[in-house]
Amino acid sequence: MSNSSQLDFIQTDYLHVFVGQSVLPKLYGSANPAAIDHVCLFFLKKATRHLEAIRTLCRHEFGEDALILGRTMLEHCLYLEHIAAGADVEQRRIRAESFVYDGDRQRVEKLKELDALKAAGKSLSWIAGLQSSNPVQEVSPEPLGFQRLPNLKAIATGLGGEWESYYHFVYWSVSKLAHPSGLGSRTYTADPDSEAEVSRALALAFPMHAYLTRTVLELLGRADLFPALDERMSRFINLDSQG
Repeated sequence: MSNSSQLDFIQTDYLHVFVGQSVLPKLYGSANPAAIDHVCLFFLKKATRHLEAIRTLCRHEFGEDALILGRTMLEHCLYLEHIAAGADVEQRRIRAESFVYDGDRQRVEKLKELDALKAAGKSLSWIAGLQSSNPVQEVSPEPLGFQRLPNLKAIATGLGGEWESYYHFVYWSVSKLAHPSGLGSRTYTADPDSEAEVSRALALAFPMHAYLTRTVLELLGRADLFPALDERMSRFINLDSQG
């Protein structure tokens, strides 16, 4: 019963009313550097789509697959928390711009790898299809004070507290489901408890989205929305306890 109630709550009150009507329309026009606004909007919209997908998977009792997607939301939280942990606005700007630049840098490095594949006569039809779209071969200018993005473990360790625990326990345990692994194969050789799987997925996905939303609101100076978010987190927990 609690799973069904939580799924209804996520769809209507949380995603539609709170995120859709109260949060997203107010994410524009902050006094922050543009890069901070950009990463906030990116992470929130991405996490919202993930939560919608998780809700759909859970409706059809694909709890384990939903849990794998929840792991991705944990990654988003860690990256955004790393940006938000900058000591001041300037440090947060550097981290946000570095995050965006690092993605562009990796894209150009991959294009160079494809040139090497082409020279070796490999994957020619794939490369031809990509090159027909004329991808930009140059990386965008390196931002002032560029910092290479740490790996996920280093980010979690630097943040410490619950985030470090999330990485070592939750992230690791779900990774064995996401990747080919003998550690995760037993779940496909036994009769699964669908309700328990869905409950685990929701217990990860909803808090991750709520934590990410809180960080976004904090970065954009919208602490006025904290009470409404906290109230919804409390209601979600109460729905779980009623099961």
